Amino acid sequence: MLSFTEYLTETQGLIGRKPGEPFIDKDGKILLFQKVEFFDNPKDAGNISDATAVNKPMSNLTGVGVASFKAESGKIVRFIKYIKPKTTKWDNSTPNYFEFKSKASVKEKSGLKPTDFLTKMENLSMNDILQQVGAAFGKDTPLYTATKQAIAGKPISVVIGDLSETGITNYFAEILQPIALIKGHYDGNAKDGITAITGTDDISKFKINFPRGSAQGLYDSYLTSGDSRINISSKYGSASKGAKASVTNLYNIYKAYKDKEMFEEFGTAIELARIIAESDAETAPLEIASLLAKNKLLDFTETDRKLVEKLKQDPNLKLTKNIIKLRDNINAYKPSSPFTHVIAGIAKSVSAVINKSQDIQFSRFACLLLNGTVIQMYTITKKPMNGIIEFNKFKAQWPDDSVTTVLLESTTRYKTDRIDGKFGYEVRSK
Repeated sequence: MLSFTEYLTETQGLIGRKPGEPFIDKDGKILLFQKVEFFDNPKDAGNISDATAVNKPMSNLTGVGVASFKAESGKIVRFIKYIKPKTTKWDNSTPNYFEFKSKASVKEKSGLKPTDFLTKMENLSMNDILQQVGAAFGKDTPLYTATKQAIAGKPISVVIGDLSETGITNYFAEILQPIALIKGHYDGNAKDGITAITGTDDISKFKINFPRGSAQGLYDSYLTSGDSRINISSKYGSASKGAKASVTNLYNIYKAYKDKEMFEEFGTAIELARIIAESDAETAPLEIASLLAKNKLLDFTETDRKLVEKLKQDPNLKLTKNIIKLRDNINAYKPSSPFTHVIAGIAKSVSAVINKSQDIQFSRFACLLLNGTVIQMYTITKKPMNGIIEFNKFKAQWPDDSVTTVLLESTTRYKTDRIDGKFGYEVRSK
């Protein structure tokens, strides 16, 4: 009987597993799945006296499931689960099962994410990255050699050994891609994007950065020089990676963008982004409402605006029917001040108008802006031979197409009893 089974946790059922798929415990011991069988009568299962039970028999559990594995020694190891008759599944409803060693789980635990081993993540030279790889894994490791190959512009290959294959191709490649972009060792139209974003095609002096935390989502690394910034989104092969992120200041991104001709048709959207960036949280909804009224998209007069501005000092002012209508777009569930309730209602109202307007095309402007600052880098590798991963040239695509919708959002910041900040942007990606 294997004592380590008490530490194992099954995260997927066994029915869908194929013979030879590995399961692993917390100490790294591996069992290879062979088969799982179910019997209403335990006698039909044959001699199972040597099997390890993962649960206790009960009066209603008169059948058994028998899962067979092969240990690294070649010995067949079996586990039994007491089940209800006619049951044909082995799920994760009780503890003491196994953890399936899927490629995804191995990748996540590989320790090869840049955030796993980089101690300094910003304003890095290529040599800074090389030194950190050496400090983390050793200068005699395949990862250090691969980083040197990338810097030298040589073909990249990695001996897999004890490393995770998917960890190398999906995560460690994220430090190789910005190096390849700076050195020009890629196929694709990234140079067009570099010129549009920065105004130059020479990025040899740019520094490499990696965002902290997983919430960023839109990119995996970025290059900086002065006020120029190129975001890099990493993918392995052609697999799409979904992303959701918060964009705090679209207008600053727009101002830093060198090729502004592509945004000429979005004058109102640009002005909206400017108001959000440069106005304070209280006045921005009023300025936006006035702008929409000027464009005949909202009923909001100058008299309405002046009344709302006075409402903060005099909460007893009589509101116009129009202001009441805008205010009541959001319900007050808590004791609220007349001023914050009105501001919250106006903020929600203008957000709805902007998000629906075909004239403003705010979402299209924001998507074009965000995708236009991102160069999509693809890692392409050959099928591993003799335990070695050989990289093809990275492929670059610009503009990226991952951001599909950007919506103006107010309700998380504009409350009926308080104002917690400016408008936000909800970014939806494929």
